[in-house]
Order: sequence, then structure tokens, then C-alpha cells
Amino acid sequence: MYYRLPPFPPPPPLPLALQGWTDQICFYKLGKRPPRMTLADLPGYGFAVANAKDKKFWKIMTRSYLASRMCLSFACVLVDCTRGLCEDDVDLLKFLQSRKVPWHIVMTKADLLSAVELAQSMLVVQEGLDALLGTAQSPQEGPATTFPHISPVSASTGAGVAQFWNTLLG
Repeated sequence: MYYRLPPFPPPPPLPLALQGWTDQICFYKLGKRPPRMTLADLPGYGFAVANAKDKKFWKIMTRSYLASRMCLSFACVLVDCTRGLCEDDVDLLKFLQSRKVPWHIVMTKADLLSAVELAQSMLVVQEGLDALLGTAQSPQEGPATTFPHISPVSASTGAGVAQFWNTLLG
């Protein structure tokens, strides 16, 4: 005799404060054997809901990892487009620059902003990058119309993901 089990209820959602929270280094191998690339998801940069002790530990762990990776070929810095660059993001970018590691900004949650708001957010981030890199445009050149170091993406809708992968694999 077979019994049909009732469907399992969905797991409860994570508290908003913990969604997307990475507190260890997670590795993802992509492609056939050997993998075409390995992605490492690192904790503790940008906006994170955590106490100062955890953030300090994450920063030490992340910097140690980045400093010891001789084969590190590229870094993607995820920035919440509703928040923009924070001080920790800028510190990380300076660290990567000092190590001569190429990097790219991935602006997440692009679906939460209108097209105009997203463009404004990208412009603010680009201005922060220009200040960091010393590449600010003069007022005569007008506002930037391309963002070579920025890819807006949405995990919810998939918008921008294919273009980002093309940039990454390019």
C-alpha cells in the first residue's frame, strides 16, 4: 500500500537582515573538468548587516585570501545599486589596484530602480571610480555615457546577466 505524503511546506524565508549574507569563502567551479574558472564568493565588503567584530574578521580573511592568490586573474566587486559605493568598497578597490588585480563593479538589484534611477546610480558610482582612478571627465566633455567598469544586473529578473558574462569571459 502506498501513501501519498502531503507536500512539504516551503522553508521560512530568511530574515531580511541575513539574505545574501556570506560569512565564509565559498567556491564555485564553472565549466567542464578542469573547470574553466573558479569563482570565490568573499564576505564582508560593502553593505553588510553584521557587528564590527564580524566585519573586522571578514576583512582580515578576505585580504589574506586576495593577497595569497597568485593565480587571481580578476575580481568582481558587488555593489547594491540602491546604496552605491561604500567606504569598504573603495578600500577593497584600492587594495586590488595596489595588487594590480583587474576588477569590475557588478551593480546588483538593478530591478529595484527605474531606468532613470539606475542611470543616476551608475553615474554616481562612476564618479566615485573616476575619483579613485584619477580619470574624472572635465565638465566640457559632459557626463559619461559608458561605464566600462560597471555592469548592472538583477538576480530576480536576469536583466544584465548575459552582458555581464560576456564582459567576464570576453
